[in-house]
Amino acid sequence: MAGKLLTAFLKLLSLMPLGVHYFLCGGISWLARAVFRYRYDVVMANIARSFPDKKYKEIKTICRQFYRHLGDLIAETVWFLGSSEKRVRSQRICSYKNPEVIIKAFESSENGVVLMNSHIGNWEIMGGYKSYNYTPEALPFDDRHMCVLYKRLHSKAWDAAMTAGRLHLMTEPDYDGYIETRNWMRYALSHKGMRKIYHCPMDQYPYSIATPLRVNDFMHQKTVSMGGGAAIARKLHMPVVYMCSHVESRGHYVQHFELITEDASTMSIEEVMNRYYTLLQRDIEAQPWNYLWSHRRWKPIVQTNENSN
Repeated sequence: MAGKLLTAFLKLLSLMPLGVHYFLCGGISWLARAVFRYRYDVVMANIARSFPDKKYKEIKTICRQFYRHLGDLIAETVWFLGSSEKRVRSQRICSYKNPEVIIKAFESSENGVVLMNSHIGNWEIMGGYKSYNYTPEALPFDDRHMCVLYKRLHSKAWDAAMTAGRLHLMTEPDYDGYIETRNWMRYALSHKGMRKIYHCPMDQYPYSIATPLRVNDFMHQKTVSMGGGAAIARKLHMPVVYMCSHVESRGHYVQHFELITEDASTMSIEEVMNRYYTLLQRDIEAQPWNYLWSHRRWKPIVQTNENSN
């Protein structure tokens, strides 16, 4: 009941123009940074360690830009929750720069593609891919092929609200592609031979149920990661594609794709993930504020599985 009430309330808020959401959430982001200092120390430490050559003034500037961007993410996510396909398209909030890369990868494998992205751009509006300003008819996939990986939130109410937002533009009856991370392997094996695009947001630090994987230093820091996506791609001989959302201007994201491998079985899990982090670091360095710095992504290194091949 709480989840339904929260979702209904957010949908009511979403009726306001996006500009109003930006104005309100701009105030919220200022309060979070300047008054309540929401995770401020974590943000500053993450940025400082990731950009060791930058001066303190530059780090504070990135920090301030990050909180402003965080406010935009909240505004867009609430606005998107109740937006029609027509409304999303008219806003032109996202566009694909080179869809031919994901199309070719999708058509080349009988099991589909593992599409890796990170907390860059606005990952919460990915469910609106059909409503972006490209021609949907040109794409060889639809809702049936799109699978979204997620981690369940501790709050049932917020989990229900976020699920509603991510899936509300999905039109396929009995859609079953919203998959909790722990169930991904079972789902992929049971759908072997069916082309899917597994949209996999890669949290840097592994969940408690995942085996930590030691990778090369990322953003100048010792890093462990999750290797489950690469492992599934290897097992099913799937291509792996990296996706980045570049902020072109406020409310406008350009998503571009880069092929990591045509067949993950030809690479080790570490090789796949190191290539992913190389691309991710390049894009973070290009727009330092366009990343979710408010989480502890570099925790103490724990014992990792050395034999992940």
